[in-house]
Amino acid sequence: MAVFSEAFLRLRQDFDQGRENRADLMRQVRADVRELARQTGEQLASHRSTRRAQFTAMLEGLRGDIREQAAATRQQLAEVAADLRRGGEVFGRIEPARPRLRK
Repeated sequence: MAVFSEAFLRLRQDFDQGRENRADLMRQVRADVRELARQTGEQLASHRSTRRAQFTAMLEGLRGDIREQAAATRQQLAEVAADLRRGGEVFGRIEPARPRLRK
């Protein structure tokens, strides 16, 4: 009977130790998950500010390109308007179309 009681006592101790180990493991996993979530939040915040700055710079670059194209277009239109006021000399210089060679 003593051997039987000893076996149950060891079994109960092993069971209790297993429960403690499992509880410790769960606490450690929760702590790790919290730490990883914190790190991920910091990385996202860092990336957000970087991306926002890159986006702003990209938009400024596009705005500059559009301004340059608009200025060039206005200049070309001003030249055409001036030519039309003088009688449309540009249209008098049009060369006849060349015949295409067929292959």
